[in-house]
Amino acid sequence: MFAGGYEQVVVIGTDTPWMNPQTVRKAFGALRKFAPEVFRGIPWSTHRVCSSTLHAATRANLSAKLLRKDFDLDRPGDLLRACRLFKKYPKRALHLANVLAALVSPIKD
Repeated sequence: MFAGGYEQVVVIGTDTPWMNPQTVRKAFGALRKFAPEVFRGIPWSTHRVCSSTLHAATRANLSAKLLRKDFDLDRPGDLLRACRLFKKYPKRALHLANVLAALVSPIKD
């Protein structure tokens, strides 16, 4: 992202599709310093992303702030939970909601 010219980058799990825009704005509002070195050497797509990023921030003498934790889509039960959330919040992550509805509908029939 930095190589593409962006000066502010926030790391948010991509398998948390119902994170709302207010949370993302809050994350960008908490940024204070351009520090691309924090994102180098991170084992992306592993369970160590968060801890490695926090460690990199500490090494760079930066403070870090974690947002409220949301659950993500890792296990089959997470998909069922997501279906329940989409019933409650039908306008969130519309594409994923449609895919899940198509997957779950044949199971119920």
